[in-house]
Amino acid sequence: MVDPEPNLGSGSLALRLLELAAWVTDALDPDEVLQRAADGLYGVMVAHSAVAYAYHPRERALELRAAVGRSLRVRPYAPIRSDGITTRLLRALGPVAVTDCARDPGVKHELVAAGVRAFVGLPLLRDRSVRAVVYVNFPKPREFPPDLLALLGAFSRQVSVTLDRAEAHRALRMTRDRMIVSLAEAVDARDHPTGGHSRRIQALARAIGQGLGLDPDLLDHLDTAALLHDIGKIGVRDAVLLKPGDLSQAERREVEQHSMIGARILAAAGLPEEVVEAVRHAHEWFDGTGYPSKLAGDRIPLLSRIVAVADAFEAMTADRPYRRGTTWENALAELQRQAGTQFDPRVVAALCEILSDPHRRAWLAAEISAVSASGGDPTANLHPAEASRLLAKSFYALAWYFIEGFEQTAGLELAEQLLDRLPVIPLFEPSASRDGSVSVSHATVLRRLDQYRQQLRELLDQAQQVCGDRICHNLLHEAVRNLPPELRDPAGFLLRSVLPERYHPTGLGA
Repeated sequence: MVDPEPNLGSGSLALRLLELAAWVTDALDPDEVLQRAADGLYGVMVAHSAVAYAYHPRERALELRAAVGRSLRVRPYAPIRSDGITTRLLRALGPVAVTDCARDPGVKHELVAAGVRAFVGLPLLRDRSVRAVVYVNFPKPREFPPDLLALLGAFSRQVSVTLDRAEAHRALRMTRDRMIVSLAEAVDARDHPTGGHSRRIQALARAIGQGLGLDPDLLDHLDTAALLHDIGKIGVRDAVLLKPGDLSQAERREVEQHSMIGARILAAAGLPEEVVEAVRHAHEWFDGTGYPSKLAGDRIPLLSRIVAVADAFEAMTADRPYRRGTTWENALAELQRQAGTQFDPRVVAALCEILSDPHRRAWLAAEISAVSASGGDPTANLHPAEASRLLAKSFYALAWYFIEGFEQTAGLELAEQLLDRLPVIPLFEPSASRDGSVSVSHATVLRRLDQYRQQLRELLDQAQQVCGDRICHNLLHEAVRNLPPELRDPAGFLLRSVLPERYHPTGLGA
């Protein structure tokens, strides 16, 4: 028995889809676009569930981005089958409906087992190429009349335009971020040959800003100001900036001009006023004896006061070619001695609180280490958003191929138990930022890396209990061989610290 279209409540479906499209259009991040599309279609169409996937054409694989509704055994990463529904979508470039899942050989058995009896798939296109797909699932067989599919097709085209714009928006943000990092690294290369100076200050400043409860927009400005606080040093002569001995009064005045030079550079580049002012006043002292404007107390911008503490802490604790850095405790003691004179006591107290919490201290130490040297990390030179996506893609692909091999050894039921325990870990942090973008930093990447490694440990432990150590590691080697070449080094990086070194698959960056 095939049901007719369900009761969709007040108003026509066309009007409700139009309202939904307007809501989706407000999202500026690609993952938020897909989440809103899945959420909205689930509600408007009174569905069993809805899922959205990004499509990777090179690997011919789907990667989960959003899921809503009743529990499904949703594979976070799944190579598509030549006879599957996704292949139909790729060919049709329009909505594809299945009226009765039990009668369609292209439908995976676990979908029927989860209670899905019918569904419609919507491709999201750019220039007639599929970028993502959204599936809306129903608990009973049902018809999908041509006018309904036409409405859904129009909706998917609107979402496609929004997704295209969101991806362009993210790309622009990443380009801007890369430019900022490149500028900071150019200054570091001249004044700090050990590298990572500005990024360490950024990590410290962000931790302090979070401890002080800054909102997401101010944290973004703080990130930029911390990276570029010394950008004005490009206007200082090498003979003065790199002079090994004491500076004359004239030379000191020249160095002190770098704050004003930096502010002018950033203002000319169109950076926000908060960033410009933070850089202009990053060397003011809390007692009013700093430069360039001799501001005191709360007249100094808060972001400047945070950068000043982060800069001093990094200067004391980082190793230099000519000396070893001091301990964090010694640096904190010095900051506390200067609180109220050079530094804002509230900012110093925030850093003390962070470093007194073992968990927050460990994460800060890990991030500072991560930005100081690559250590064979294939994500080290990537933007955090790119690094987060690469690690997710590598983790889910590795887990998928491992479980696929495990199924051939231990059977479907045990393989599905492994799959059920595989979580969907969000790519980025939730954000309240007004521009709709997600929060992604080196700290986010580190958190995701830790989560993926923990999941791999659990996955391997569960498999070893069934098939033993030797077979389990043979399956892992085979999974690595099945990975696309560009994912092998990131997969090896994920496996670092998960496996004893003798078990590391060969040919990886592990």
